[in-house]
This record gives sequence, structure tokens and C-alpha cells, in this order.
Amino acid sequence: QADTASFTVPGARFHIGIHDESGTAKAHQLVPALRPMMEAIQDFTGDLPSKDYHFLFYFVANEHVNLFGQIGLGSALEHNHSSLYFFGQPYDTTFRNVIYIGAHEYYHTWTPLSIHSEHIDDFNFDVPNMSQHLWLYEGVTDYLAGLTISQYDLNSYTSLDIALAAAMETAKKRRPVSFTESSVDIVKANNLEWLDKILQLTNYYERGELIAFYLDAYLMERSQGRMRLQQVMQQLAQQYGHGRPFSDATFLDDLTAMTYPEVRELLARYVEGEELPPCEEYFEKMGWDYTPKGSRYPAYGDILFTVDRETDKFLVYRAKKDVLGLKKGDTILRVNGEPFVRGDDYSRLFRTVLRPEANAEITLEVNRGGETLTLTGRATRKLKVEYDRIENTANPTEEQLAFRKYFLTPSSGGGAAPDVRDSPGQQE
Repeated sequence: QADTASFTVPGARFHIGIHDESGTAKAHQLVPALRPMMEAIQDFTGDLPSKDYHFLFYFVANEHVNLFGQIGLGSALEHNHSSLYFFGQPYDTTFRNVIYIGAHEYYHTWTPLSIHSEHIDDFNFDVPNMSQHLWLYEGVTDYLAGLTISQYDLNSYTSLDIALAAAMETAKKRRPVSFTESSVDIVKANNLEWLDKILQLTNYYERGELIAFYLDAYLMERSQGRMRLQQVMQQLAQQYGHGRPFSDATFLDDLTAMTYPEVRELLARYVEGEELPPCEEYFEKMGWDYTPKGSRYPAYGDILFTVDRETDKFLVYRAKKDVLGLKKGDTILRVNGEPFVRGDDYSRLFRTVLRPEANAEITLEVNRGGETLTLTGRATRKLKVEYDRIENTANPTEEQLAFRKYFLTPSSGGGAAPDVRDSPGQQE
């Protein structure tokens, strides 16, 4: 029997149903994670596509997870009025891990469940005739989830920068293909290519997310903040939506007509073509440093922090081979004499600790079991980047700060940003 709970946001009700084989997880525990998520999505979309929606979770017991079962863990399926999630046992009672995938599945009520081509509207399950635009259905959806989390500062393990870095790392490994051609071909039977197609399927999320980011940043810059992908999706929902599919063959032209003529060339290169969009251009404009996997950097040690959301203070989660003598559970009080809490200036101090210059010196004041300690050290370690990373630039310019702030500031209801006078971009 499922354990249930529900919550409301203005004009909409959401239901949570859980079956946990171990009996540990309870539906009410997910409300603090899912309610802020839906409040943010409501503000982002302006009008929720589904106003009576069910989140259904199945948590499998550890002893029932075999090798085959692990393949499906963390997966989900979407419907116009519900989504179903298959997870292993909860490892975090805040359920922060469900926010990204929950936002992704709900945004599917925008696309492809509402905004889609005629091939999806009248889908032939016996003889599938696939749409050219899986990049829209999965890539844009994934991007909107990450963007919402970052714009509204939701308590998720995955934010936009983390998602984009992961997409950069994996998309570079995929075989270059035309997204429109491969999308149509994705389910055609060919036993010799089945593994390649499985790997390629994830590319619609990864490269698709990068296309969405690049297009969003381009539109913001080109329009001086008057147009974002958010507004384009709103317009698509109004023009097409349920029972009004777009033309699969002309969609890229129709999308261009909603934006700028030069967008057609971008879509030709990155959607119809095989190129990865040059997202590094906009990372730099955002004041983000992009570091590919395998690079080496100076460090005080292999240190990882977590955040106490009640106090906004940083706690040491991992400290390996560090020169400072940190221990797991230490609360960082001060960095070089400055308070170290989440706030306006924490990014600079955070980088001081985790991305120092070679041989830089640091003094940390920490609380360990109620005792205040002073730890010092020099950045003499060399660590290898284990995965692609995106981090805030150490000394961003005013232009970079303005671009990043504008990009990550919510525009409620899909409307134009509130003030374009100081927005980034060139004059038209």
C-alpha cells in the first residue's frame, strides 16, 4: 500500500505516492523538496501545464537490487498528469536528489506532452515514425530543469553549472551525428547498431542541453535581455499545445521566425549538423571557468564541503592528503580572517580554499567538536580533475558579473526581464 501526501501551490494541487520496500521513506518527507520546486516552476512558466499532478515513487530494497536492476535505478517516466520514479533506498532524508529529475519530468508536460510534432501527436506504436526533434523533447527539458534550480536557488545536488559541465564531458565522447537525422532513425531495427543507439540516446540530453544553453544565452545577448528561451517556450505552448502539433519538417524554420534570422544558421550547425555548440564562449562571458577532465591544478588537498542549510555554514565532507589537517565534520568559520558562510561573497572565499594559486598560503578557523582551531598551510598539492568542472572565475569583470546576474535572475511568468537598461548584449 502506498504512503501518500499532498500539497498545493496557488491554483494547483500535487499528490505524492510512495511505496518503499523497506518501509523507511514517507511521502510527507518529500513535500519540503517538491513544493519549492513546483512554486519555482509555476513562477517560471507563468501557468502550470498540469494543475492536478501525481508524483509516484518506488524505492526498491537494497537486497532486491541485482546487476540488471541497477541499470534502471534513478529512472523515471512522464505523463500529462503524473510521473513515476524508480529509485534505490534513500540516502538523504532531505530528498534533494529528486529535485532535478522531478523538475525534468514535470517540464515534460511542456514538451513533448504538449509541444510536439504531428509524429508524436498521432504516434504509431506498431510502426513508429519518429520526430526529428528529440533534442527539444529531452535536451531543452533537461536544460529548463537546471536553469530553474539555479535561478530559484533550489536545494538540489544538481545546479545548471554542474549539469552543463557533465553534459560537456559526455557529449564530447559521443559520435558526431546530425540530430535531426539520428532522431528519426533512433528506433529503427538494426541489431548491429543497438549499443551505439543506446549510447546515442543520452546525447539528446547532453548535447541537447548544450544547444539549449547556447541558444538561450545567444537570444539574451542578441535581444539585450528582451528574449530568452523561456519566452520562446511560452510562445510555442500558446501556438501549438494540445491538439495543435507543429510541422516536424518546418519546425526549425518556425522557431527561427519567432526569434532572429541568424538563429537558423545556429540550428543548421548544431541541430541539423554535427557540431557541438561553442558553449565556452558564453561560459567566459558568464565569468565561469571551464576545466576539462584530466587537467591538473594546485590545491591544499582533496577537500569537499557540504552546506548546513540552517546555518549556511560549510562543513568538511572529505579531506584527503590535505596539508591543513582538516577532518570530516569540521565547520569552517573563517578563511584568512573573513567569515565563511553562504552569502554575497562566499564564492570568492570558496575559490580561495579550493582553487588557490600554486604555493598560496591560507589560514582557516574551524570548529571541531566545540573547540575552535586555527589551521594553516600552503598549496603544494597537485590534483587531477576527475570530471569536467565549471566554477566561478576568481576575479570576474563587471561585465561578467552583470551577464551572470542577468542570466540567473528569474523572469516571472515567462515575461520579459524587468529592466533591460543594464542588460548585457550589443545594440541592435
